[in-house]
Amino acid sequence: MKFGTILITISLLSLSTLANTSFASPSGRLLFKKTIESSLTTERAPKQICDIYESEIKLTVTHGFNPQNIPVFTSTSTMAVETDSSFSEVVSKALTAPIIETASNLCISPRVKIVGYQENGQEFLLYASDGCKQPHQTRRSLESDALRSFVLQYCPGL
Repeated sequence: MKFGTILITISLLSLSTLANTSFASPSGRLLFKKTIESSLTTERAPKQICDIYESEIKLTVTHGFNPQNIPVFTSTSTMAVETDSSFSEVVSKALTAPIIETASNLCISPRVKIVGYQENGQEFLLYASDGCKQPHQTRRSLESDALRSFVLQYCPGL
């Protein structure tokens, strides 16, 4: 079954004109989120990958694995995105924010990684949690919070 494209207009701080930005990975990805359910073994856990490009968001979910570690099935959805303001400025400011580590005593949270990309294509961390009792790493500033909020809005968790 194929769903239609959804057009989303985003007015988030100063995210904008993504088509004019050089803040992207070599593949053109601007932001990336990977979520792995941590209550199951890594090989069997559902996985979700959310790629944010200049004009679209692509969400891919792998729903379970068989004993040969082959996905039972995978679903993909794509949404068109329009933005306003200055994405490059937000990313530049987010890069200067410190990374804060906080303890986690939970073993029920999924493993999550959210990254952005510098002008040279290198990743920079916005948020990471490795699941069971591992510290969470969060880049803290108004701009990094805005980027993370954007990702979490359009890239839901498992």
